Amino acid sequence: MGGDIQVALNQLRAERYISAQWFHLIISSLNNVDLDTHQLISHSGISTSALNNPEALFSEDDLTRLWQAATFLSGNPAIGLTMAINPNFGMISPDLLNLLSSDNVGEAQRRMIHVLYAIGTSPHLKLDQYESGNKIVIYREAGKLPPNHQSFDAVLAMIAFGTRFATHVDISPSYVSVEHQKPSDITPYQKLFKCPIHFNQKEYAIFYDREALATPLIFSNKELAYHQDHDNGNNNDSFTKQVQTYLKSEISGGEPQVQDVADHFRLGARTLQRRLKKEGWTYNTLLDKTRKELAILLINQPSLSLKQVAHELGFSDHSSFYRAFKRWYDSTPGDYRNSKKS
Repeated sequence: MGGDIQVALNQLRAERYISAQWFHLIISSLNNVDLDTHQLISHSGISTSALNNPEALFSEDDLTRLWQAATFLSGNPAIGLTMAINPNFGMISPDLLNLLSSDNVGEAQRRMIHVLYAIGTSPHLKLDQYESGNKIVIYREAGKLPPNHQSFDAVLAMIAFGTRFATHVDISPSYVSVEHQKPSDITPYQKLFKCPIHFNQKEYAIFYDREALATPLIFSNKELAYHQDHDNGNNNDSFTKQVQTYLKSEISGGEPQVQDVADHFRLGARTLQRRLKKEGWTYNTLLDKTRKELAILLINQPSLSLKQVAHELGFSDHSSFYRAFKRWYDSTPGDYRNSKKS
């Protein structure tokens, strides 16, 4: 296999994924400013059939194209901030909705970082904790297209709105920093964040001081928050996530065997299975999930034949890949690829 293709495959294996629910949330928010849904989807080149599949996964480049289309069609460089205009939280993952059961803003932020890491959303968020408060840094690591600032603005807007929504208090961050240049009209930023906005910085970040972090959430439920954290393995770094990352790196050499994976982590096979079970997984279901997530990204790479995709997913024959893809996405690999061209 050519070097360029292998580099692309390695990038895909490291890439975070975006669910169809997140895309619907963005599109729903853009409808609030009268952007035509059909025109938006058509201009972005995103497959309608994929959007209609609740289990579909999208790449970071898909996200970039969606915000590019929204910016072009609206003519509004601050279009990302529309994510703070009454977003439909019912479209968000239940794991994220459960953050509302946190005791206060600081706890919700800590849990949010763990949940987003576990479910693999994009962009990435990092929490820097200081004595004076918390800084949430937003960044991206994958994708061939350079990300546009609207996607980062959207995440900052969601954090600001979500904090006020969950507390029923008009909390403002201490400051917001963005990498892009200062626009000619900063009014939309000032009206939303109600704090100093630092443009042309080295990072996209939002900072909340200790007083803001101590603000209680109106839906606080300590017992529910405790059980959600422990059920999802969010009380520490997820062992499941470590295993899945290893599977992604090894899967193209053939289906990884549980003993080989256990050897990598210097564990016995039973111990590995037991640790996965603690986090709600079996080895086989995690392997299947890993293949499913990689499949949807590989199938969208036109440089790869379906035979190559099957190989990269560790299938010994094309028919096994065909049956698995049909089970995952209720479509044959070829039909799904053709639908993305429409």
